[in-house]
Amino acid sequence: MVARELDRGVAEYNEAANNLWTLLTLRSFNWSPWMRWRLTISVLIASILFGLPAGAYGAGNDRMPRVFNVSNDGFPYLYFATTSWDIGAALFPLLFIPLTETSGRMPGYFRAYIVSLIFLATCSAIRNFQTMVVCRFFGEGASSVAINIVGGSISDVWKGAEQRSLPIALFGATSVIGIALDHSLEEPSRPIFLLALRSSKFSSNYGFTSFEMHLIQLALSAGAVAATIINPILDHQYLASTKKSKDVKPIPEARLYSSVLGSLLFTAGLFWYGWANYPHVLWVVPMLGTGFVGLGIYSIYLAVVNNLADSYEKYGASALSAASFRWNTFGAFLPLTSPALYTDLGLQ
Repeated sequence: MVARELDRGVAEYNEAANNLWTLLTLRSFNWSPWMRWRLTISVLIASILFGLPAGAYGAGNDRMPRVFNVSNDGFPYLYFATTSWDIGAALFPLLFIPLTETSGRMPGYFRAYIVSLIFLATCSAIRNFQTMVVCRFFGEGASSVAINIVGGSISDVWKGAEQRSLPIALFGATSVIGIALDHSLEEPSRPIFLLALRSSKFSSNYGFTSFEMHLIQLALSAGAVAATIINPILDHQYLASTKKSKDVKPIPEARLYSSVLGSLLFTAGLFWYGWANYPHVLWVVPMLGTGFVGLGIYSIYLAVVNNLADSYEKYGASALSAASFRWNTFGAFLPLTSPALYTDLGLQ
């Protein structure tokens, strides 16, 4: 009897929550384009700002061994702070993003901002490496929650695959804008790039200065921007093909076709970079390879994000947090292995 009443209460709560979401989103879908774009641009700026600290840690690599009394000889101990950063980015959205589906997006933004600010400010003042590792875990956990809420905010105001296409593409591009805005960032925002594209090779092969090496990383951003520009063209073909069929609603899985081309470009860019990185080869040649890596990896990323947004719609933020868990968990441990790979395997 008690179990039956409990099940009925849960069912009534879920129905009320769905009715509330329907009421709110129907109202937001009816906003004017100006209002929707104003909200979209605001949350995209927030995504950029929350993503900036991801690469800021690398700017102090030269001073941190002295400040924290931690040596990277034999093992990259300093990269534990990068690992904890990505573990926080993997876990926190998975736990807290679903709460914003019923309680609203705005409280999630504010709480994530406050928690992130507290722990990142602590990182700037401490002189203990263990505390740095812990603070970066909680700081990035909160930042990642805010970034993933952005996908939910976009799904809340743009109805249908056609309307969501451009805002989602811009959302994907914001993850690399931070690299273009701050040339002092020594490590890219995603560990996969730290593994694949070490700009220090430009120093040993071409005698580049620190500032010039940071500029090389802009090739990744250029590739990502190119993917963002190409994405609406692919979306137009995708939507046009669905109109020819009997299905009124586009199939979300069709979004993944562009990731096939992206995977080929990504792989080609890696081989291009590796085979061209010799002192006798002009520096622009391996740099173009990094551009193709950026184009390929973000074509894959945008395909996945669009697929999740179309498939789950009002639960898009939760779906993105699940995807974030997988790629951040995988990427968290790459920085710990990359120095050994470059030392033991060699450049080519």
